[in-house]
Amino acid sequence: MNKNINRIKNILNNINRKNSINIDQMSSIMLQTRQIIEFEKLKEEYKFLNLYCNWLLHTQLQDSKIIYYILEEANKVIFQNPNRNGNDTNCIIKQISTLLSIENLKNDFIKIYKLKKLPIFLFDNQENWRKFISLLLLEISDKPLKFPEKIKEKSAHKGFKKAYKVYSKMRNSSTVIPFSSTDTPSSEPAFVQGLTIISNNKKGYFEIQLSLWDEERTSKIHINLPLIIKEVE
Repeated sequence: MNKNINRIKNILNNINRKNSINIDQMSSIMLQTRQIIEFEKLKEEYKFLNLYCNWLLHTQLQDSKIIYYILEEANKVIFQNPNRNGNDTNCIIKQISTLLSIENLKNDFIKIYKLKKLPIFLFDNQENWRKFISLLLLEISDKPLKFPEKIKEKSAHKGFKKAYKVYSKMRNSSTVIPFSSTDTPSSEPAFVQGLTIISNNKKGYFEIQLSLWDEERTSKIHINLPLIIKEVE
């Protein structure tokens, strides 16, 4: 573990000296931090940091309790929010952005880096944090969080029981999609089955894309919402 801490220190020294950060440095910080978390069995204590570390390293994520929590809560926001049929979607945008816990990710970094006596200038400075999180979001864009494929067929397996329990709960409370569709319109009940960060390079910001399907996955709709990133206070 000491080698991971020393590697992080070296990366941070280089960043501080040049006053800039690149994708390779960001990715190395995530990798080394993930190894510290795994070595010390701290995944539950730093669950948001662990989520983003894993998100960065995989093309998609579909086997985590926190992923199922995010999808279930996103489904509640879309279908149970009293403003869902109104013109003002600011409340929905804010709630969906909050689900991704970027603020908690920052706090996890600060907490564990203080514990390991590592510099925190990347996370407690507004400009540094903006650069870091922008690089991270760029790298995890187009990597969906979703339920496992063919989840009903896999529901008997131990590793998929939690996923299927949440999936079934959402399916049983599904309703008709309350938004207009640019994909396949459907009058069938549907629910959130995936979430993806989308990078809008032309406009210079990120979006959250929610993928909603009916139970048989014959009709789908994508809902794109701006991602709000809370600045360091």
